[in-house]
Amino acid sequence: MYPILLELGPIQIYTYGVFLALAFYFSVRWAVRSGGTLGIPEEKILNLAIVSILSAIVGARFTYVVVYWQKFQGGFLDVFKIWNGGLVFYGGLIGGVLGGVLYWWWKKENVLAMADCAAMAVSLGQGIGRIGCFFLRLLLWIACSSGASSGKIWNSVSCPGSDSSSYPGLFFAG
Repeated sequence: MYPILLELGPIQIYTYGVFLALAFYFSVRWAVRSGGTLGIPEEKILNLAIVSILSAIVGARFTYVVVYWQKFQGGFLDVFKIWNGGLVFYGGLIGGVLGGVLYWWWKKENVLAMADCAAMAVSLGQGIGRIGCFFLRLLLWIACSSGASSGKIWNSVSCPGSDSSSYPGLFFAG
């Protein structure tokens, strides 16, 4: 598996993007199913999902830009180029929750029922997204550990040109 999964002429389909799309899809499907058991109509959950997903993307990018502001000193328009990488999970979580809660509150719906419906869906999405991170980090770890004495995933590795050892955060990152 590679960072670029598929190229169709000038269009590049990234592995992480595919997993992110799968995470959104399966999370929404889960929320629709669990919302049905709580008496929340599918249309309301789908509307909430659109707001939450857009808010999550904005929050994830905003957080990345704030944390890595020095990368954007040269050009303001680079802030909007999410295809060049740069989303932060906790920013997405905060943005998605904030956007979802505000939207649900604005619609005068039961926010606690929405939280019950969304809790497992968010966890499922996080798990699927971590699989996408796994494939990208695995490639980096393999590249960095090519000179290491052992190929075991738990061994410390040193990347060429680096004076420090690190563990691949494949399974340890939270």
